[in-house]
Amino acid sequence: MKKTGNINSGDNMDPEAGGGRRRLKTMPDLRRFLAAVVNQLDAGKITEGRARTFGYLAATMSSIIERSDLELRLTAIEEKLERQEKNGN
Repeated sequence: MKKTGNINSGDNMDPEAGGGRRRLKTMPDLRRFLAAVVNQLDAGKITEGRARTFGYLAATMSSIIERSDLELRLTAIEEKLERQEKNGN
């Protein structure tokens, strides 16, 4: 079977698909994406190098998502504390 660079599964995990690109915004999104990568690698549909690249990029995205989530939570806490200070609580 020819090995291609595409990740293509039933739930549209192909990062190169035009128009129907998978949005990797949450950790569950990344988990599903990486599961598709592993399945495609196991089936011989992508190269090890391509799978490694996707894994690296997913790890980078994971770090970005985690930091972004923490930043949002911290901002919410800071805003709540500011409101409490203004109200004398």
